[in-house]
Amino acid sequence: MTQLLEVAFHGNTLLVTEHEQQPFVPMKPVIEGMGMDWKSQHTKISANKDRWGMVIITIPSKGGEQRASCLPLRKLPGWLMSIHSNKVKPEIRDKVIAFQNECDDVLWERWQKWNNQETQLTNNSCQLITVNQQGVLFNLMASRFPDGRDRPYAWGRFNNHFRINSYKNLPFTKYEEACRYIPSIPGKNEVKALPAPMPAIKPPVWTKPDPAGSADAIRNIQTMRSIITELQTWCHELPAEAGMPLWEALDDLKRLLITGSTEVSEALTHLEFSVRFLKRWAGRNQ
Repeated sequence: MTQLLEVAFHGNTLLVTEHEQQPFVPMKPVIEGMGMDWKSQHTKISANKDRWGMVIITIPSKGGEQRASCLPLRKLPGWLMSIHSNKVKPEIRDKVIAFQNECDDVLWERWQKWNNQETQLTNNSCQLITVNQQGVLFNLMASRFPDGRDRPYAWGRFNNHFRINSYKNLPFTKYEEACRYIPSIPGKNEVKALPAPMPAIKPPVWTKPDPAGSADAIRNIQTMRSIITELQTWCHELPAEAGMPLWEALDDLKRLLITGSTEVSEALTHLEFSVRFLKRWAGRNQ
């Protein structure tokens, strides 16, 4: 049976359990402990469960076994930082901030002790950063975010980036990377640059052969195949939602021409209509 670690935190009892050799946190006690609505927050997490790594774990309870929605403990800081404390009800704001600042550290520390794996920097100096290096990272963060109210957000991004619960547990081999990463953390209100606009797409120029000029030109399979190949090459410049279906349709047409299952003159008519549609489509998307 799944074992549970119970952790007292600000008048609430939070839980940690093990799944696939990792600590996971049942989210209902966390969300309700902050004073937030479980149902609405559960819906938001479920809508982006791959991002947060949500899994359903059967855990024991006073009423018997129950299924619980859980996040990996390493994902908890990032999820906590996704809550805008200035947008919650004033009466729960302080508690939300307390959870953001302390919850993940407390749970990780208790989990380490529970598994007899408590990290001691003095005994692991070859694996984790030193106390002096901790100070360097702390000062870099203070310099990057002089407003202390922004630091929980920044440390959340830092911990999530390096997949740790605290900067104090950063592997020694990641120290140089961490020094470069902190100055690159975007501010909470910084807007990401928009991607460059897609260049205007113009369909290949093609003129239908004149039936009066050469009767054989209309039925020239090689000419038809070259036209289809040109159109298929152009498909790669289109967004996938438009390019892939068109490429597949052209490929079907090419196979029909090769097997002789359709008249080339009929195929030319279809191609003509297709080119007209593509020109209209390109005009709308320039």
